[in-house]
Amino acid sequence: MRDTELDPRNEPDIRLVARQLADFCKVLSNPLRVLVLEELRRGERDVSSLIGHLQVSQSTVSQQIAVLRVHKLVDERRAGRNVFYSLRDPELARWIVEGLKFTGQDSKGEAQTGDGQYPSSENVLDIEEVRQ
Repeated sequence: MRDTELDPRNEPDIRLVARQLADFCKVLSNPLRVLVLEELRRGERDVSSLIGHLQVSQSTVSQQIAVLRVHKLVDERRAGRNVFYSLRDPELARWIVEGLKFTGQDSKGEAQTGDGQYPSSENVLDIEEVRQ
């Protein structure tokens, strides 16, 4: 067998890959987690900054950050008493933006028409719905 050919014994089991992708999608199924990731896409943030941008409680932000950390989507950096969070893999930011485009939204949550135009300036990701 040539080096360029794939050996089926070395390919990951498609069922395992499918399970991992499904688990990843479950993490992203919470709109608040997506909003946290969207904020981190813009750069490193501490919990206070996330609270201010997302307008949710400290415990809510901390719970979502904990889930994202367990699934290795965010890293933390300690500076004295402050803890700053960032995306572990910047590619995730691109993936989120592409996902928003796929759903007809831009990264600001504004709906796009088929020609890439914005029908209104309404925020599609309603923070009140996310808090519930």
